Amino acid sequence: MKETVCKYTLLIISAIIFCVGACKKDNSKVINERPDPEPIVIFQCPKDGDIYKLIVDTIIFNRKGELYITNGHQITFEYATIPLGVCAKTADSYGTAMYSPMAAIVKTDEGKTREMIWDRKGYIKNMILPEDIERFLTFTDGKKISFELSLLNFNHDIIQTSSMTIIYRERFPDK
Repeated sequence: MKETVCKYTLLIISAIIFCVGACKKDNSKVINERPDPEPIVIFQCPKDGDIYKLIVDTIIFNRKGELYITNGHQITFEYATIPLGVCAKTADSYGTAMYSPMAAIVKTDEGKTREMIWDRKGYIKNMILPEDIERFLTFTDGKKISFELSLLNFNHDIIQTSSMTIIYRERFPDK
């Protein structure tokens, strides 16, 4: 019993000595100013009343099934997200529960609808399914179709509906 008490006493004394020594450091720095938050980029949106703007609203598929955005940058199907920007006229509504997307409804060019989880961001792989890609690969060069994306809030109310254009270009990017 005496041995256990002695061990705990030594442990407590060494902890106190460590704390006293650590608090007397001369090189400690106090941060007086709060760092600036990251700026929110606000976009001019095509439709009045939109809360969000699809930053990538056009996707190009080539004959290999690769995805690109219009500037020629290749995106990975498995990990590519659907980035949203904040609209200038409705920026005050951004971030409120009523206007935060939790799910989305995708309406294909064939009129089929399906629901997808949004979970902080939407993924292209949940909007465009592998069977859609197989169908795109049968298109003629230059064919354009449109998918509608309806963002839903926590109550499954539609926040807004935006369209995404999908283009099949056999030899994109031109090399």
